[in-house]
Order: sequence, then structure tokens, then C-alpha cells
Amino acid sequence: MSFFKLGSIRSIVISLVVGVLCNVYPWGSSPWVPDFLIVILIFWVLQTPDKINLLTAFLLGILMDIQTSQFLGIHSITYLIATFLMILWTRRLLNSTLLGQFFIVFQVLLITHTIQILILWLLNASSDVSLSYIALPSLIESMLWPIISKLLIGQTTHFSRNQS
Repeated sequence: MSFFKLGSIRSIVISLVVGVLCNVYPWGSSPWVPDFLIVILIFWVLQTPDKINLLTAFLLGILMDIQTSQFLGIHSITYLIATFLMILWTRRLLNSTLLGQFFIVFQVLLITHTIQILILWLLNASSDVSLSYIALPSLIESMLWPIISKLLIGQTTHFSRNQS
């Protein structure tokens, strides 16, 4: 029984590492490049809130800030807000259809990207406050939501089936 719990932790860690690796790949800095890690993070917050929490989101945000050479805390705030909203809207999201989940995830990501861009603008680190830097990544990451959730949901159902 403890082996499957360890396997579940292992699959969470592996998927988060894959998300970090996808983020560090040199895609460029155009607005269409999604933040893969935030989509994987909010999936695991939704599925396993006892294992992935605000502290995990904060630490992953610090890791992404160091990797991207951003101001320390920009990604952390973004990931914390997304995690908090997912925890807050868990019941609503789990009771929605896939299309409803898409719109809820889009709202969460739109809020987080808006706050991230506004903080960067207030710090004079970015003069690019446009709809394309807010809505486009949110839309692309929301379109990744069904794909990533289908890929990762097999991990959670496989281990929950074997634990009982």
C-alpha cells in the first residue's frame, strides 16, 4: 500500500519536473509561449490538495524566478494566486463539464497573468501591458488544460484504483 503512495508522489514530482523543463526550454519570449508548470500545478492542486499546496506553489515560483532571472517573487505570487483560486473553486471546478472547467481555468489564469503583468509594470520592468500579454497566454494555457488533465488523470486513477 505504501508503494502506491510513493508512486503517486513520484508521478507528481515527475510531472512537475517535466513542467519545469518545458518552461526552461528556450522557446523565446513571445506571448504565445505558455507556462506549462502553472497548468500542471493547478491540476495537482485540484486532484491532490493534501500533497500539493501553497508552499509547493511558492517554492516552484521561486525556482521559476531564478531560472528566468525575474524579480524574486513574481512567479511565486502568480503561482500562489492560481493555487489559492483553484483551492477556492475546487468544488465548482470538479462539478463542471470539460467546457466549464476550461472557462474556470481561463478565469484563474487571466487573473494571475493580469496581476503578474501589473506587478511588472509597477516595477518598471515591463512596458508591455497589452491584451496579448495577458489574454493570449491565458487562452493557450487554458487550451492545454484538457490535454494535460487527460494525460495526468490516468496517473491519479491508476494509483487510487490500486490503493483500495
